[in-house]
Amino acid sequence: MLSYRSSLLIALLVVNVLDAAASAAEPETADQLISKGVELRKKGDHAGALREFQAAHEKEPSGRTLAQMGIAEATLQRWVNAENHLSQALESSTPWVEKNRATLEQTLQTVRTHTAEISIYGTTGAVVTLEDKVVGRIPLPTISRVNEGDVTVKVESPGHKPFVQTLPAKGGSRLIVTATLEPLAPDPPPAAPVAPLVTTSGPARGDISPMTRTGRRWTGIGLLTVGVVAATWGIVWIAVDGNSSWSNSDRVWDTRTPGWFILGGGIAASVGGGYLLYSSRHGETQVLASPAGVMGRF
Repeated sequence: MLSYRSSLLIALLVVNVLDAAASAAEPETADQLISKGVELRKKGDHAGALREFQAAHEKEPSGRTLAQMGIAEATLQRWVNAENHLSQALESSTPWVEKNRATLEQTLQTVRTHTAEISIYGTTGAVVTLEDKVVGRIPLPTISRVNEGDVTVKVESPGHKPFVQTLPAKGGSRLIVTATLEPLAPDPPPAAPVAPLVTTSGPARGDISPMTRTGRRWTGIGLLTVGVVAATWGIVWIAVDGNSSWSNSDRVWDTRTPGWFILGGGIAASVGGGYLLYSSRHGETQVLASPAGVMGRF
């Protein structure tokens, strides 16, 4: 069985443990977070100090938290953020800011020597991106500020080629950028579908169908017959010209001129008929024109 003294020691131990657990469970105040940030800054951990100051500002925003963030950001060379936070801090009239106003104003002046103003103009409604951060659409409501060094400006608008330019920004200077956006070329119209090649059956060039061949043959025979008869008739008329022995009267025949006409017509009819008979057997005559001349194929 435990003695009275042992029981008292155990009770005190339990109370200490519970008190420590309660203290650990209590959330840190903004002042405590600021104190931690100050200690980290003294140790050279400026990024860690900034995190503590940001946590303090989320818990209890004040001119003091803004000033502490601005000082840490200036040390990390995040000049634009430092300028914004220090400017906001100096708008406050809290006792801590009033006590340190001269130092804060001097720090702000130093920070501004590492930032530059940049004005961007161009196509209305185009989206402006500075250092991978969208800052708004043209016309921009305010003049943008950037850290000193190379600055990349990107301006985009639908239907236009994007404008991208990298330029050096000197601390304390002002840059003016005019983004001229070139329209994109219109897409080519879709290609019209190609109609399939349709071939038709029928007699090849130079061939004569059976019906046409038969018609030519009979027409050729008719012309040839008429031509032979006409040519014979013309020869007869030429032969009897000036001859009166064929008549019971004293009339003299004057048939030479008509005879020659009849003979010529008969010869032409015979040639045409012969051609039709020939073409009905061997195909139609083709005459091809070319720069080298005229070529006949039979």
